[in-house]
Amino acid sequence: MSKDEPLFELDVEELEEDIERVQEGLEKAEEIAIQAAIDEIVNIVYDLLGEGMRKAPVDEGTLRGSGLAKVNDDQVAHTEKVSEGTAKLVRDYQAGNISLQRLMNELIGEVVFNTPYATYQHEEMDLNHPKGGEAKYLENPLKENAQMYIKGLAEAIEAKLDEGGGGL
Repeated sequence: MSKDEPLFELDVEELEEDIERVQEGLEKAEEIAIQAAIDEIVNIVYDLLGEGMRKAPVDEGTLRGSGLAKVNDDQVAHTEKVSEGTAKLVRDYQAGNISLQRLMNELIGEVVFNTPYATYQHEEMDLNHPKGGEAKYLENPLKENAQMYIKGLAEAIEAKLDEGGGGL
């Protein structure tokens, strides 16, 4: 090797192409992870709404039929009163109907029961519920299933990334 020979040559154009390919792969992975998170949050609020509906106190079924589940303010499920004392869970979410936000700051899942007395029935521990149900009909299922929900969220994202993710 002569004194004037370089130790190595760097092809800047090829390096720029490689960097661009890595950036595109990371952007694709981010989109896949966000969509997987959205889909799993929808599953979580759907499950929690169903658990809350089954545990909500029953008189005429109005409370059980007043439930809503939302993700980032988009309704993804609701409950409906079917007959005296019974309600059903209805999925409103269609895959892809919650827009991907490129710079998503938050992903918020929400479950509510929308009657004037929902909070009172939820918080008042001394009420009797002769037709079924219980106080803390949302809080208890959330606490009982929190670890399962968190694990499911992580697994859903990981599975989607393994399936098609990254493309690095």
